[in-house]
Amino acid sequence: MSEIKFTADVMLGGFVRLMRMLGYDVLYDKNSKIEELIERSRKEGRILITKRRRYRFPQDLKVVVLSENYPHEQVQKVLNIHSLTPSKEKFLSRCLICNELLEEASREEVRSKVPEFVYRTHEEFARCPVCGRIYWEGTHHQNMGKMVEMFFKK
Repeated sequence: MSEIKFTADVMLGGFVRLMRMLGYDVLYDKNSKIEELIERSRKEGRILITKRRRYRFPQDLKVVVLSENYPHEQVQKVLNIHSLTPSKEKFLSRCLICNELLEEASREEVRSKVPEFVYRTHEEFARCPVCGRIYWEGTHHQNMGKMVEMFFKK
């Protein structure tokens, strides 16, 4: 079975960030019109996540309409609806900006792209193949882990 993929509308930026932290594929373009998101969701087999209650969505489209206002509640609802259990192995496996899967990057590759202290104190790095953003396990990684810890089953 293929991995579940989502599309989120412009009102769900916080939701998108948390879902990507958890490793889920979430398409998000704050400049796209809802009709474009619907078409792309259909074409790519994605589930559309939205807060639009009054919009008449096509019947053949999988849609989740959220009433929750807080991102962690929105994520929990989507996880529950689709019986998803995030895995720690997929945590921070996607670029939070581009949604692409991260690739391993060598220390030498990132030397000029990270602060000197980070270069000296870290051995492992990841890079987004699209935007080039560099990731490493710093305090931000730990803080994000605490933020999403509630979604991992004990």
